[in-house]
Amino acid sequence: MHLLRRHVLPLLVLFALTLLVEAPLIAFPIYAGESYQGINIAHFGNDEHFYLTRANEYLDGHGMGQPFLAEGKEQPDASQNNTEQIMLFPLRVLGLGPQADPVVLYNILNFIGVLSILVLAYMFLYLLSGSILIAVAGAIFAVGGYVLIENGTILNSFLTGRELVYSNFNIFGRSIYPFAGLVPFLGFLICTYKAAGSEFQRISKATLRPYMYVLAAGALFGLQFYLYLYAWTFSL
Repeated sequence: MHLLRRHVLPLLVLFALTLLVEAPLIAFPIYAGESYQGINIAHFGNDEHFYLTRANEYLDGHGMGQPFLAEGKEQPDASQNNTEQIMLFPLRVLGLGPQADPVVLYNILNFIGVLSILVLAYMFLYLLSGSILIAVAGAIFAVGGYVLIENGTILNSFLTGRELVYSNFNIFGRSIYPFAGLVPFLGFLICTYKAAGSEFQRISKATLRPYMYVLAAGALFGLQFYLYLYAWTFSL
Protein backbone atom coordinates (compact mmCIF):
# COMPACT_ATOMS: atom_id res chain seq x y z
CA MET A 1 0.00 0.00 0.00
CA HIS A 2 2.87 2.36 0.81
CA LEU A 3 4.45 1.55 -2.56
CA LEU A 4 1.17 2.39 -4.32
CA ARG A 5 0.88 5.72 -2.50
CA ARG A 6 4.40 6.67 -3.64
CA HIS A 7 3.41 6.30 -7.28
CA VAL A 8 -0.11 7.76 -7.22
CA LEU A 9 0.92 11.29 -8.20
CA PRO A 10 3.18 10.23 -11.10
CA LEU A 11 0.43 7.95 -12.40
CA LEU A 12 -2.07 10.80 -12.25
CA VAL A 13 0.35 12.97 -14.24
CA LEU A 14 0.72 10.22 -16.85
CA PHE A 15 -3.07 9.89 -17.03
CA ALA A 16 -3.35 13.66 -17.59
CA LEU A 17 -0.83 13.47 -20.45
CA THR A 18 -2.84 10.63 -21.99
CA LEU A 19 -5.90 12.88 -21.92
CA LEU A 20 -3.87 15.63 -23.58
CA VAL A 21 -2.65 13.34 -26.39
CA GLU A 22 -6.22 12.11 -26.95
CA ALA A 23 -7.73 15.60 -26.54
CA PRO A 24 -8.44 16.14 -30.28
CA LEU A 25 -10.64 13.02 -30.34
CA ILE A 26 -12.33 13.97 -27.08
CA ALA A 27 -12.96 17.57 -28.12
CA PHE A 28 -13.99 17.03 -31.76
CA PRO A 29 -17.64 15.95 -31.16
CA ILE A 30 -18.11 18.96 -28.90
CA TYR A 31 -16.40 21.32 -31.37
CA ALA A 32 -18.32 19.97 -34.37
CA GLY A 33 -21.67 20.42 -32.64
CA GLU A 34 -24.65 19.68 -34.87
CA SER A 35 -22.32 18.94 -37.80
CA TYR A 36 -20.93 15.87 -36.02
CA GLN A 37 -22.02 12.68 -37.82
CA GLY A 38 -20.76 10.12 -35.33
CA ILE A 39 -17.41 9.40 -36.98
CA ASN A 40 -14.39 10.54 -34.99
CA ILE A 41 -11.18 9.59 -36.82
CA ALA A 42 -7.80 10.95 -35.77
CA HIS A 43 -6.08 13.08 -38.41
CA PHE A 44 -2.94 11.21 -39.41
CA GLY A 45 -3.30 11.04 -43.17
CA ASN A 46 -4.20 7.81 -44.93
CA ASP A 47 -2.52 5.59 -42.31
CA GLU A 48 -5.47 5.96 -39.98
CA HIS A 49 -7.95 4.94 -42.67
CA PHE A 50 -5.80 1.96 -43.65
CA TYR A 51 -5.63 0.61 -40.09
CA LEU A 52 -9.37 1.14 -39.59
CA THR A 53 -10.13 -0.61 -42.88
CA ARG A 54 -8.06 -3.62 -41.85
CA ALA A 55 -9.86 -3.73 -38.50
CA ASN A 56 -13.24 -3.59 -40.23
CA GLU A 57 -12.28 -6.43 -42.58
CA TYR A 58 -11.18 -8.67 -39.73
CA LEU A 59 -14.21 -7.91 -37.57
CA ASP A 60 -16.46 -8.76 -40.53
CA GLY A 61 -14.82 -12.19 -40.74
CA HIS A 62 -12.62 -11.64 -43.79
CA GLY A 63 -8.94 -12.35 -44.35
CA MET A 64 -6.40 -9.53 -44.53
CA GLY A 65 -5.14 -10.11 -48.06
CA GLN A 66 -7.09 -7.24 -49.62
CA PRO A 67 -8.73 -4.66 -47.34
CA PHE A 68 -9.91 -2.40 -50.19
CA LEU A 69 -11.44 -4.61 -52.88
CA ALA A 70 -14.04 -7.38 -52.77
CA GLU A 71 -11.61 -9.80 -54.40
CA GLY A 72 -8.47 -11.31 -52.93
CA LYS A 73 -9.36 -11.06 -49.26
CA GLU A 74 -8.11 -14.58 -48.49
CA GLN A 75 -4.77 -14.03 -50.21
CA PRO A 76 -1.58 -13.62 -48.12
CA ASP A 77 -1.34 -10.34 -46.22
CA ALA A 78 1.04 -8.04 -48.10
CA SER A 79 2.00 -6.15 -44.92
CA GLN A 80 2.83 -9.43 -43.15
CA ASN A 81 1.63 -8.51 -39.69
CA ASN A 82 -1.02 -10.01 -37.47
CA THR A 83 -1.77 -7.08 -35.18
CA GLU A 84 -5.48 -6.94 -35.92
CA GLN A 85 -5.89 -10.71 -35.58
CA ILE A 86 -4.19 -10.68 -32.16
CA MET A 87 -5.89 -7.59 -30.73
CA LEU A 88 -9.40 -8.19 -32.06
CA PHE A 89 -9.52 -11.99 -31.75
CA PRO A 90 -11.68 -11.95 -28.56
CA LEU A 91 -14.40 -9.94 -30.33
CA ARG A 92 -14.35 -12.19 -33.38
CA VAL A 93 -14.40 -15.48 -31.47
CA LEU A 94 -17.35 -14.21 -29.37
CA GLY A 95 -19.24 -13.26 -32.53
CA LEU A 96 -19.24 -9.55 -31.66
CA GLY A 97 -17.17 -8.44 -34.66
CA PRO A 98 -20.01 -7.31 -36.96
CA GLN A 99 -21.59 -5.29 -34.14
CA ALA A 100 -18.35 -3.52 -33.15
CA ASP A 101 -17.61 -0.02 -34.46
CA PRO A 102 -13.91 -0.03 -35.49
CA VAL A 103 -13.59 3.75 -35.03
CA VAL A 104 -14.96 3.78 -31.48
CA LEU A 105 -13.09 0.58 -30.62
CA TYR A 106 -9.75 1.90 -31.86
CA ASN A 107 -10.23 5.24 -30.10
CA ILE A 108 -10.70 3.36 -26.83
CA LEU A 109 -7.71 1.12 -27.55
CA ASN A 110 -5.64 4.22 -28.40
CA PHE A 111 -6.34 5.72 -25.00
CA ILE A 112 -5.44 2.49 -23.23
CA GLY A 113 -2.38 2.12 -25.45
CA VAL A 114 -0.98 5.61 -24.78
CA LEU A 115 -1.49 5.18 -21.04
CA SER A 116 0.18 1.76 -21.20
CA ILE A 117 3.21 3.21 -23.01
CA LEU A 118 3.59 5.91 -20.38
CA VAL A 119 3.19 3.55 -17.42
CA LEU A 120 5.58 0.94 -18.83
CA ALA A 121 8.17 3.59 -19.71
CA TYR A 122 7.81 4.96 -16.18
CA MET A 123 8.28 1.48 -14.68
CA PHE A 124 11.36 0.78 -16.80
CA LEU A 125 13.00 4.11 -16.00
CA TYR A 126 12.21 3.68 -12.32
CA LEU A 127 13.88 0.27 -12.36
CA LEU A 128 16.97 1.82 -13.97
CA SER A 129 17.23 4.94 -11.85
CA GLY A 130 15.32 4.32 -8.62
CA SER A 131 14.11 7.93 -8.96
CA ILE A 132 10.42 8.77 -9.33
CA LEU A 133 11.29 12.21 -10.72
CA ILE A 134 13.61 10.84 -13.42
CA ALA A 135 11.13 8.10 -14.29
CA VAL A 136 8.11 10.37 -14.69
CA ALA A 137 10.12 13.06 -16.52
CA GLY A 138 11.55 10.50 -18.93
CA ALA A 139 8.17 8.93 -19.65
CA ILE A 140 6.57 12.34 -20.22
CA PHE A 141 9.33 13.48 -22.54
CA ALA A 142 9.31 10.22 -24.52
CA VAL A 143 5.67 10.82 -25.47
CA GLY A 144 5.06 14.54 -24.99
CA GLY A 145 8.53 15.54 -26.21
CA TYR A 146 7.79 14.07 -29.63
CA VAL A 147 6.53 17.48 -30.72
CA LEU A 148 10.03 18.89 -30.16
CA ILE A 149 11.92 16.41 -32.34
CA GLU A 150 9.55 15.79 -35.24
CA ASN A 151 10.87 18.73 -37.23
CA GLY A 152 14.52 17.92 -36.48
CA THR A 153 17.07 19.62 -34.29
CA ILE A 154 17.09 23.20 -33.06
CA LEU A 155 19.89 23.99 -35.52
CA ASN A 156 17.93 22.49 -38.39
CA SER A 157 14.88 24.57 -37.47
CA PHE A 158 17.03 27.70 -37.37
CA LEU A 159 18.67 27.01 -40.74
CA THR A 160 15.48 26.05 -42.55
CA GLY A 161 13.19 28.58 -40.93
CA ARG A 162 10.82 25.86 -39.74
CA GLU A 163 9.15 26.12 -36.36
CA LEU A 164 10.90 24.30 -33.55
CA VAL A 165 7.75 22.76 -32.07
CA TYR A 166 5.81 20.34 -34.27
CA SER A 167 2.41 21.92 -34.86
CA ASN A 168 0.45 18.80 -35.78
CA PHE A 169 -1.20 16.20 -33.54
CA ASN A 170 0.97 13.96 -31.38
CA ILE A 171 1.69 10.76 -33.31
CA PHE A 172 1.15 8.64 -30.19
CA GLY A 173 -2.58 9.25 -30.62
CA ARG A 174 -2.66 7.37 -33.93
CA SER A 175 -4.30 3.99 -34.47
CA ILE A 176 -2.82 1.43 -33.86
CA TYR A 177 0.83 2.24 -34.06
CA PRO A 178 2.93 3.20 -32.12
CA PHE A 179 1.23 1.48 -29.16
CA ALA A 180 0.89 -1.97 -30.77
CA GLY A 181 4.66 -2.13 -31.13
CA LEU A 182 5.81 -0.12 -28.13
CA VAL A 183 3.75 -1.82 -25.41
CA PRO A 184 5.30 -5.29 -25.95
CA PHE A 185 8.69 -3.65 -26.60
CA LEU A 186 8.67 -1.86 -23.24
CA GLY A 187 7.37 -4.99 -21.54
CA PHE A 188 10.26 -6.90 -23.09
CA LEU A 189 12.76 -4.34 -21.76
CA ILE A 190 11.34 -4.59 -18.23
CA CYS A 191 11.38 -8.41 -18.21
CA THR A 192 14.88 -8.53 -19.71
CA TYR A 193 16.19 -6.12 -17.10
CA LYS A 194 14.57 -8.08 -14.28
CA ALA A 195 15.94 -11.36 -15.66
CA ALA A 196 19.49 -10.10 -16.19
CA GLY A 197 19.81 -7.75 -13.21
CA SER A 198 21.25 -8.30 -9.78
CA GLU A 199 17.88 -9.39 -8.45
CA PHE A 200 18.13 -12.46 -10.66
CA GLN A 201 21.33 -13.46 -8.88
CA ARG A 202 19.90 -13.04 -5.38
CA ILE A 203 16.78 -15.13 -5.85
CA SER A 204 16.94 -18.72 -4.67
CA LYS A 205 17.26 -21.36 -7.36
CA ALA A 206 14.29 -23.08 -5.78
CA THR A 207 11.88 -20.44 -7.05
CA LEU A 208 10.64 -20.08 -10.61
CA ARG A 209 10.44 -16.30 -10.43
CA PRO A 210 13.68 -15.46 -12.31
CA TYR A 211 12.83 -17.96 -15.02
CA MET A 212 9.40 -16.42 -15.40
CA TYR A 213 11.09 -13.15 -16.36
CA VAL A 214 13.15 -15.00 -18.95
CA LEU A 215 10.09 -16.76 -20.35
CA ALA A 216 8.07 -13.53 -20.40
CA ALA A 217 10.86 -11.65 -22.17
CA GLY A 218 11.14 -14.44 -24.74
CA ALA A 219 7.40 -14.54 -25.32
CA LEU A 220 7.20 -10.76 -25.78
CA PHE A 221 10.19 -10.81 -28.13
CA GLY A 222 8.57 -13.53 -30.23
CA LEU A 223 5.23 -11.70 -30.26
CA GLN A 224 6.85 -8.62 -31.78
CA PHE A 225 7.66 -10.51 -35.00
CA TYR A 226 3.92 -10.71 -35.65
CA LEU A 227 3.19 -7.07 -34.83
CA TYR A 228 5.58 -4.53 -36.28
CA LEU A 229 8.96 -4.47 -38.00
CA TYR A 230 10.45 -1.75 -35.79
CA ALA A 231 9.36 -3.45 -32.58
CA TRP A 232 11.47 -6.59 -32.91
CA THR A 233 14.39 -4.78 -34.56
CA PHE A 234 14.57 -2.38 -31.61
CA SER A 235 14.45 -5.32 -29.21
CA LEU A 236 17.13 -7.17 -31.14
